[in-house]
Amino acid sequence: MEDFKISLISTKNVFYANSEVNGIVCLKTEKPLKARKIHVSINGRAKAKFHHQRGKHTYHYSSTQFYIQEEFILWECKNGSNKIPAGNYQFPFKFKIPINAPKNITEEYGNIRYFIKANINVPWSFDKSVILEFSVFPFIDLNVDSRLAEPVINYLEKSGAFSSKAVKITLKMPKMGYVCGETISIHVSIENESKSEIKSVESGIYATYIFTATDESVFSKHTMSKEFSKKYCVEDIRLPAEMSQNTVFIRDIRIPSIPPSLDHCDIIKLQYRVFIKVHTNALFSSGATAAIPIIIGTVPLQPKPSTTINNIIADPNYSGFESYPPKGIPPPEYDFKEVDSHEEDSENKKVDSFKFQTKSSYSSDS
Repeated sequence: MEDFKISLISTKNVFYANSEVNGIVCLKTEKPLKARKIHVSINGRAKAKFHHQRGKHTYHYSSTQFYIQEEFILWECKNGSNKIPAGNYQFPFKFKIPINAPKNITEEYGNIRYFIKANINVPWSFDKSVILEFSVFPFIDLNVDSRLAEPVINYLEKSGAFSSKAVKITLKMPKMGYVCGETISIHVSIENESKSEIKSVESGIYATYIFTATDESVFSKHTMSKEFSKKYCVEDIRLPAEMSQNTVFIRDIRIPSIPPSLDHCDIIKLQYRVFIKVHTNALFSSGATAAIPIIIGTVPLQPKPSTTINNIIADPNYSGFESYPPKGIPPPEYDFKEVDSHEEDSENKKVDSFKFQTKSSYSSDS
């Protein structure tokens, strides 16, 4: 056998959810090859797997949820010779990616993978196989939930360990639904009634993965979840002395190519929130933190003035499926590649990289 491979009709092997994928299994052999059949299987699945120590015992947890599970026989010996003649062969196949297929994920406690396996069933010997992985660009239409386009506000008070005086944070954002590449504009009002001084203001995007799996024990079934968190676009900015009591903090956060939100998978979830944390010189306080949840989608919000969009959103039967995937537009070049998720060093940050205002210029209408 000279060559055995899988090819997909794509330059990047990245496909939209709800799209049809066409592929070819190529076989080149210069002499007859022993084979009963050649078949191809397509699998897309989420898997959560981890272990947990309780006392002296280690318990193993594992759960799988399938999104694609198909198999096709491409060639089968009909004459009983169990041989395929010499030659160059191309076996076409196709399958559809479901609308609810999430993106690929690989993390410590689980992953979501899509792969195609072509197999030559060899009699009285080991089978010959080849595997090709591909990626999915998921369907998350932010227009389905009109609440994601509404302005949002969060108010938080935190008192010190030995004082009733509080640090008050008011966090405002123009909406809750975003796509990668968009900018999140945050407006923060900080009122410091405590005796502590504000040293710095930290902000960014907080991602939480939740993996849920079941104990593999035969005698008992116990479900457990583990969380894994990352921070993106973190900035921790030191404040000038004159702003250590009351101030207004404004920042624009450009969303990098991070994975979209994931909520419809039973065993892996990915949730985001924008956070603001006020660091003070208090000895027994971790600082006040306010946060607002956001949804990272793949279909951006449409402008409100569009009556067509408003009418569609008002329709309880609207799903967005009818126009997805978009015709003639290939999936993005990136496959949600991992971006830097480490907190940046704030020692060399300059205050003028942000916009600060004195408290007296704050407007409640802004």
